[in-house]
Amino acid sequence: MKLVLLFFLVLISVEVQAFLPKIKSYGSKDFNTNPTCYDIARDAKSGKMYFATAYQLIEFDGINYKQLSVPSTIFVCQFDNNGKMYVGGENEIGYFENTKNELVYRSISNHTFKPFGRVLHIEIKDDDIAFYSSKNIIYYNIKSKQTKTIVKSTFQTKLFVPIKLQNTLSNIDLSSVFKLQDGGYAVGTKSEGVLIFDNNNKLKYHLLIKDGLVSNAINKLYQDHCGDLWVASNKGVSVIKLGSPFTYLEVNQGLDGMGNCVLQNGEEVYLGTSNGLYKTYLPLNHIDKIFAIPNINSKVHSVNKFGPTIFCCTEMGLFIKNKGQKFEKIKGYNGIVWTIIALDSLNNKYLVGTIDGIYYLNKSSTSDFVLGNKLSGFSISSRNMLLINQQLWVLHAVQGLYLLTLIRVC
Repeated sequence: MKLVLLFFLVLISVEVQAFLPKIKSYGSKDFNTNPTCYDIARDAKSGKMYFATAYQLIEFDGINYKQLSVPSTIFVCQFDNNGKMYVGGENEIGYFENTKNELVYRSISNHTFKPFGRVLHIEIKDDDIAFYSSKNIIYYNIKSKQTKTIVKSTFQTKLFVPIKLQNTLSNIDLSSVFKLQDGGYAVGTKSEGVLIFDNNNKLKYHLLIKDGLVSNAINKLYQDHCGDLWVASNKGVSVIKLGSPFTYLEVNQGLDGMGNCVLQNGEEVYLGTSNGLYKTYLPLNHIDKIFAIPNINSKVHSVNKFGPTIFCCTEMGLFIKNKGQKFEKIKGYNGIVWTIIALDSLNNKYLVGTIDGIYYLNKSSTSDFVLGNKLSGFSISSRNMLLINQQLWVLHAVQGLYLLTLIRVC
């Protein structure tokens, strides 16, 4: 048996993506036992996940947890092609087999074995199982049920893969390496979370507790059939949703609140949230900083651009971006503004949808925008509006759809 992969680190500065995958974590409240997890395996037939923890093997079907008794702490676990799970612990090796829909443990260890220490890794090839321990390699043949022990482990290296890290990560200790389905690599560390590299060996994500991991002390990594990365750590299990096409900007990256709207204006990107308006710059994959826009610290419902003019509709009224690149409030209305649509953008005539109806917006002779008269006879909250010719469609979530014919534009 050979160890065919070895990593060495090249210390250069790289950019890490700002948009991160979603992370779901499970800990002591979920397991109802010591949450320290050493390894993870998946039964391809049932789809169930298995966590090797300090005192039990935990079976997880996506909703429920079941604790399976083991003779000692399990440090490694792995399924063979026949659905049998092999495990290794402290001076203990064995397997679980399915008996009447129940997993039952069978020990391979016996009194003739000399102490071989903690099992660190399991390799399965056809009918041969190799248990790598801190002292020996124990070979087990499934058909003959015979074992063979090699006293001194010897590893032969065949392949070197350069890994590029930031200078700030130069002193990290690695605990686990897993080759991903897309050709990249995931690296678990003893105190610095998870590093994920693309297939060009460039650092893509550096994920920590602040990003959603349950712990920064990583023991093992496992990628499932959906492409999601399961992380075994000292305080539980985390799932990094690498298999999802969606990534996210989170609070720790400077974006506060729930996302409501986005507007791209050249290289600028405006992000409206439940707590205000923010600005960043392209490319979005490598955002250096997200800036909060002064004066707009309430919920933003929409950001709209007409020609060179940008409007921001908020809980506290309507704002416009001035020539000085700052947003200032348009006087005349202090309530909730949902949206704005153009009547005639060339002549700066607009309709503003608010919580109590629709208002006209015009540009005055002094070059200032003025919120004009309210559209008479209509006081319905106007969050969704569509103008076709001179007919205005207004959709209310509860009261239904309204059709208004505009007779005169003010």
